[in-house]
Amino acid sequence: MLIRKIILPGVGLIVALLFFASAMAANKSNFTGTWVRNAASSDIFTAVLVPIIGPKRNSPGNNFLLRISHRDKRLQVTVEQAAQKPILADYDLGRGWHSSIGGRLEYEFGGTRYRSRWKSSALVIEKYASYRGNFGTAGAHVEQEWILSPGGDILTIKTTIDRFTTNEVFDRK
Repeated sequence: MLIRKIILPGVGLIVALLFFASAMAANKSNFTGTWVRNAASSDIFTAVLVPIIGPKRNSPGNNFLLRISHRDKRLQVTVEQAAQKPILADYDLGRGWHSSIGGRLEYEFGGTRYRSRWKSSALVIEKYASYRGNFGTAGAHVEQEWILSPGGDILTIKTTIDRFTTNEVFDRK
């Protein structure tokens, strides 16, 4: 009697939760690969803004690469652009606010903290970066939504800074 009233429903609940958790894990995208920026499909403002604020004012064009390694909760992104030293970002997904951005960014910007979450199959990374300047330190809140196309050949990174949003599109190489 005890088995029917307590144990069987409990086992059923555990099996249902495990099934739901595995179904949710199957919906998460995997971003591993080499991605080439598609300048024609990316927002025009990105093509104007990146050369202004980017290193040595080089146009990002289609020579802008992302090399991504995504395993479980670890996302490593190497940003490469012709004639520039690569920048590495190492994300530990699913944790609260924390920092593990490469030393170069820490030195140049004064500190970056981030957290991430899954929104269906899209990855959302929220960042808060503080910038050192001549008149003190300022900060910016940035949210990126990483979206893979159904076939997995196109990566769109939707970046929102305050109320301004821009999209960068990358093709799998």
